[in-house]
Amino acid sequence: MKIAKRALAIFIFGIVVPVSAQNAGNRPVLMLNTAIDAALANNPGLHALQYKVKSASQNAKSRFRNHFGELSAVASYSFLNDHQVLRPMSKEMMSGGLGGLPFERNQLHYGLVFKLPIYLGGKLYSGVRIARLESKKTAALLEGSRWTVRFNVTSLYAAGQALDEVIRALGEQVDALEHTRENLVLMVKDGKRPDIDRLKVVESLEEVKAILSDARSRRTRVVAMLLALMGKDPDADIRLAPAGEGLPGLNRGTDLNAMLEQTSTIRRAALAWKQADHAVGLSLSTFIPHFYAFANWMQHYGPTVSSPMNTWVLGLKLDIPLLSGGSRFADLSAAKARRNAAKEALQQARLQARARLKAALASYKSAREQLRSARARLAAGTEAARIEQIRYDTGAGTIEDLLRARARKEGAGAELARTMAAIRTAAERVNMTVEKEVVR
Repeated sequence: MKIAKRALAIFIFGIVVPVSAQNAGNRPVLMLNTAIDAALANNPGLHALQYKVKSASQNAKSRFRNHFGELSAVASYSFLNDHQVLRPMSKEMMSGGLGGLPFERNQLHYGLVFKLPIYLGGKLYSGVRIARLESKKTAALLEGSRWTVRFNVTSLYAAGQALDEVIRALGEQVDALEHTRENLVLMVKDGKRPDIDRLKVVESLEEVKAILSDARSRRTRVVAMLLALMGKDPDADIRLAPAGEGLPGLNRGTDLNAMLEQTSTIRRAALAWKQADHAVGLSLSTFIPHFYAFANWMQHYGPTVSSPMNTWVLGLKLDIPLLSGGSRFADLSAAKARRNAAKEALQQARLQARARLKAALASYKSAREQLRSARARLAAGTEAARIEQIRYDTGAGTIEDLLRARARKEGAGAELARTMAAIRTAAERVNMTVEKEVVR
C-alpha cells in the first residue's frame, strides 16, 4: 500500500470560495464560477484593500486642495500686568494723543486669518503628484490581489475535486476489501483458503481506511479555507461539483510577454519610480524661495470700550531659505538614491515577471504531458486488477498479487485526479501571471 500512500500525498495550498443552491444529499453544491464570484465579492482582504484605495484617493484630493489656501478663525484672551494698548497703534489713533488710546488689562482678540500659497518651488505640485501616484499604486495592488484570489479559488477548488475523486475511489476499495474479507471468512472455514490470506486482507483494509480518513481530513481543510476566503462560516458543509473531462487550453498566437507590461506588479513598480522622481523635486523645492499671500481681519475688545475695534491686513510674504546646516543637501542626495533604487526595482520586477511567466507555462505544459501517461497508467492498472482478481478467484494468483494490483489501480486513479487538478491550477497560474484570462 506504499504506492497508494505516495499517490495520496497531495499537498494542498492556496485559497477558494463557494455557494450554489442545488441540493444533493441536503448539501449545497458549489460551482467554480460561483466560488470565484463569491470570493471577489466577499473576501475581507479585498474589502480592506478597497478601503485603502478610497483612502489614497481622498488623500490625493486633500493634497490638491492645499492650492486654495487656508482660512482660520482665531481668538485669544489676555489678562496683562499693566494696561496696554488694545489694538496696534496707527497714525489715525495718535491724533487724540496718548491719553486717548484704548488701554486695557483685560483684552479679547478674535477674527479671521487667510493664507494662500502662490509659489513654493514645486512643493505643492510634487506633493500632489506623489499622492495621485500612490492612489494608482493602491488601485493596481487591488487589481493584482483580485487575480491572486481568483487563482487561490481555482487551485483549492481543483484540489478539492481531486480529493473527492480519491475519496470516492478509496471508498470503493474499502467496499471491495470488506467484500473480499467476508468471502475469505467463509472460505477459511471451509478450508479452501489459509487464514493468512484473510489477515493480509484485514491489514490492507485497515490501511486503506486510514488513508481514506486522511483524505477526508484534507478535504475538510480545503473546504474550510474555501469558505473562509469568501467570508463564510468555515464549518459549513458543501459539495464541490464533480470535475469534468474538459480542460483549459491556451489561446494560440497570444503575446504573453507584451501583456506583462500591463500587469499590476510592473505598473506598481513603474509608479513607484515616478513617485521617487517627484520626491527629488520635492527635495529641490526646499532650496527655492516660497511666496505667500495673506490677509487677516481682527476684532479687539476690552471692558472699557463701547464696541470692538477692528483691524485688517493684506500682504505678501517671501520666505528665502539660507542655511539649514546642510540637511537639505543630504535630503536631496537621499531622494536621488531612492529614485535610482526605484528604477532598478522596476527592471527587477520586469525580469521576475518574465521568469514567473516562463515557470507557469512550463508547469502547464508539463501537466498536460503528464495527463496522457496518467490515463494510460489508470487503464493498465484497471485491467491488471481485473486479471489478478480472476487469477485469485481461480486459484492461479496469490492474495499479495491481487492487493498490489488494486493498490496500483487506486494509486493511478489518484494520480490522474491530481494531474487534472494540476492542469487547472497551472492554467490559472498563467492567467494570474499575465492578469488576463488567456487560458480557459
